Amino acid sequence: IPVGFMDNSTGIVSNFSWNFGDNATDVLQNPVHTYSLPGMYNVTFIASNQYGCADTATRNVEKKGDPLVDAGKDTVICQGQSITLKAVGALAYAWATDNTLSCTACTNPVATPLASKKYFVTGTDSFGCSAADSVRISVKLPFTVLASPAADTICAGTKVQLTATGAEKYMWQPAISLSSASAANPIASPAANTVYTVIGTDDIGCFRDTAYATIIVGNYPSFNIIDTVVRLPAGAKYVFKTESSNDVVNWSWTPLQFLDCYNCAMPQITADKNVTYKAIASN
Repeated sequence: IPVGFMDNSTGIVSNFSWNFGDNATDVLQNPVHTYSLPGMYNVTFIASNQYGCADTATRNVEKKGDPLVDAGKDTVICQGQSITLKAVGALAYAWATDNTLSCTACTNPVATPLASKKYFVTGTDSFGCSAADSVRISVKLPFTVLASPAADTICAGTKVQLTATGAEKYMWQPAISLSSASAANPIASPAANTVYTVIGTDDIGCFRDTAYATIIVGNYPSFNIIDTVVRLPAGAKYVFKTESSNDVVNWSWTPLQFLDCYNCAMPQITADKNVTYKAIASN
């Protein structure tokens, strides 16, 4: 804030010399000076006439520092909750207008935010000096937890990665066949059909939601080509003899040459040259 100085000398004064106590000077009769730092300053004023006669006056000027206004600690609350804000460091306070505050010209308004936001306050001390600060109130909102895959099938002895989204913290059940019960994306190794339940919460436990992942564990089928070596004259036909468990639904033969089908249990071959066939049966 600029400070105005006034010459109150009597008599005829022709020269003015001001020293503001912070290494700044001026020769105006009524100067204006701004102090950059708080502190006590000894101001010296020398007034002299045309004959060199002079007189000196001094005055102490104190610059007060701005108040150390603190709007409070940033806080996290649940949606629907209220919190009392607590400003300190000044004599009077003015909060920025906000319809989620119970009052604005008060020290401790009650805030009921619907979403995360900052509140701003200006504090003024007894000298009229003021400073501002802000406080952030973070609001935890409800959420929806999703689990993937919602349903999947794996073969016995294999693994599948589960993934949960939507929350900040997770807890899976049953935990015995999981790489981690608290990870967002654990690896599951179930020995039998299993429904995994994941409960999601936020960091401070305001809200929770539940999702499920169903993993079906399939056993391996049995499959056998009965004749492992067959000798045929050129041009002869032969039907492969195989045995498959009841759960087999698909067969895949390679190579395809000379076969009347490649995806059936017992294809027919027309002999032309030596060939080694391989078949895969799946359920």
